[in-house]
Amino acid sequence: MRARSVDNGRDNAENARRTADNSGREKCARQTLRYGCRMETWESVLADIESDMEARARSDMLAQAEELRRAEDTTVALAQRLQGMRGREIAIQARNGVAFRLVVRDCAEQWLLGRSTRGTAGEMLVPLDGIVAVFGMRAVKAGEFRGIVARRLSLGAALRAIADRHAAVAIHAAQSCFTGRIVRVGKDYVDVAGATGPVAVRLAEISRIEARGVGG
Repeated sequence: MRARSVDNGRDNAENARRTADNSGREKCARQTLRYGCRMETWESVLADIESDMEARARSDMLAQAEELRRAEDTTVALAQRLQGMRGREIAIQARNGVAFRLVVRDCAEQWLLGRSTRGTAGEMLVPLDGIVAVFGMRAVKAGEFRGIVARRLSLGAALRAIADRHAAVAIHAAQSCFTGRIVRVGKDYVDVAGATGPVAVRLAEISRIEARGVGG
């Protein structure tokens, strides 16, 4: 009897030990699963925060770029925009109400040089002060002038260059058109010698000067 009791005690102790081991392993597994889930949750939260921060950074960069672009736009003159349109076709609404199209060839602070795309007119010089609106302006980068001399070449200087070449011109001013050759360029007027004699045309009223040929 005593031996059987000892055996039973050993069996009970072994069973208790096994039960304790199983319980410990299950507890460890439960803790690992729980803490593992928490770590995954933290990783997800951190990832979300990082994603939000990157989105805000991109948004701030875009906002700053837009602000810089707008600030830059305030420093760009129409002549620079037109310089950036070289080789492209635009439509111009002149102050006298006439609209015409041309391909931009060059531009300075006071004038635009282009070639007509319609009719018999070829090259034309357009005073910027005579322009009311320009159509077909694309979102192109403002062009660079060839140099300070070219940029500041006045309308009067351009007209004197035409006069020196004895070029036949058609000067559109207000609702009139004067044809002939430029013989004198004053401070605020130009003399055109035509079939009926010389006529002085105010520079402020000129909407465009069209080339008609070159004399001898």
